[in-house]
Amino acid sequence: MRTSMAPGMLDMLAWNLNRDSENVRLFEMGRVYEMRGGERVEPARLCLGATLAAVKGSLPVGRTLDVSKGEQAAAAEAFRSFKGDVENLLAAFACRELSFDRETAEYFHPGRSARALMDGAVVAQFGQIVESVKAERKLRQDVFLAEIDLERLHALGLRTVRFVPLRKYPAVERDFSFVFGDDVEFEAMRRAVMGLGLGALRSFIPVEIFRGGAIEAGKYSILLRAMLQSDEETLRDEQIAVWSSRIVAALKGLGGVQRV
Repeated sequence: MRTSMAPGMLDMLAWNLNRDSENVRLFEMGRVYEMRGGERVEPARLCLGATLAAVKGSLPVGRTLDVSKGEQAAAAEAFRSFKGDVENLLAAFACRELSFDRETAEYFHPGRSARALMDGAVVAQFGQIVESVKAERKLRQDVFLAEIDLERLHALGLRTVRFVPLRKYPAVERDFSFVFGDDVEFEAMRRAVMGLGLGALRSFIPVEIFRGGAIEAGKYSILLRAMLQSDEETLRDEQIAVWSSRIVAALKGLGGVQRV
């Protein structure tokens, strides 16, 4: 009576790796067993598994976010690629907000794993398997797992597809370069900026991350891009300047230092 699908998935990945299958992606759907309020329940789960070679093989050419040198940056990019796979799967389901935190199980790498929350409810945990588990199971390369709660996803239902006409007025992009401490994650930046309530703000994304060089240890440089667009008029320079200053102030409020 399994309480997690992770051990079985690790066994399947190891079986493939031991037979010289390096580029492996697997999935399994089934039920696990839990005790809730003194009663046994059998929730439905989905488990995804992938080898590092498979994840690296799907990395988009020329779209590296972390441009730092070394193995740490490469490992972080592999995790982000796997995270993107999970996000694409979750995108089909209806929710007001998808967010992430780091409260994952002990068999996940603490710096390369995350939980996914939809409207505050945990729907998945995913990431790279920690080195000690990899060694214990004699896995011949790093592997990634995702455990997804199908019952919570089914309760949310599928997202309604809506037609939105192309906007008449042009979009404007503004870049902001900041240095933050390693303890400040992009999720905090996104929440701070989106929380400003700027009606013309269409997106706010990270473009590039860099560590090393002139950047102090324990800190990183990040290039952020905001896209602004109105449904009613062509944006004026003075409007953009006001909104840009508010974005800068919000990022400085998180301890960020703007680079010029």
